[in-house]
Amino acid sequence: MRNISFFMTIQQFIDGSKNVTRRLGWKFLPVGNYPNGIAFSIALMAVEKAQGLKNGEKIKRIGVIEVVNVCRERLDDLWLERRYPFGGRSELAKEGFPNMTPMEFTDMFCKANNCKADVQVTRIEFRRVRPSMEGLIVCDPDIQHGSPTIKGTRILARNIFTQYAYGEDVQRIVDWMKITDDQVRAAIDYWAREGVWE
Repeated sequence: MRNISFFMTIQQFIDGSKNVTRRLGWKFLPVGNYPNGIAFSIALMAVEKAQGLKNGEKIKRIGVIEVVNVCRERLDDLWLERRYPFGGRSELAKEGFPNMTPMEFTDMFCKANNCKADVQVTRIEFRRVRPSMEGLIVCDPDIQHGSPTIKGTRILARNIFTQYAYGEDVQRIVDWMKITDDQVRAAIDYWAREGVWE
């Protein structure tokens, strides 16, 4: 699973106020909408920082995301009323910067990425894979030698995460393992946050 850094918006990611990000590159993501029920899933590991780590500094995972929509656009499209009504304010709120103007956001982005306003960016809309996990994942010494499992089953959380990390769709895992969507998402989130899958 590929890492995606949220270094400048860690708090917005954690509190759920961010569900859009713009990136230079990221052209490996196919353009389009990815509604529920697609045949595959694009999952990314959200991390605090992925580049510029100091010697001995480890990557800190903050969650798993599923890509919902991908498009390519110029960064300065944020200024276009026909594309982003209300002066781009609602789009900037999705980016985690509700108090910025499109011009301020563009300036910040360009300074951080050493680029110009007319640069082509990849706009990624995503959703967090994080249901209420309370009680869905258990570690019982009498079941699977105490490894994390779905409560009431012998299904290892690790197996669910592995399938998801290799591109299997959540709904297909639900159907195949005969468990709920929340159980699948809880296993993915648990395994990703515990960081024991390296």
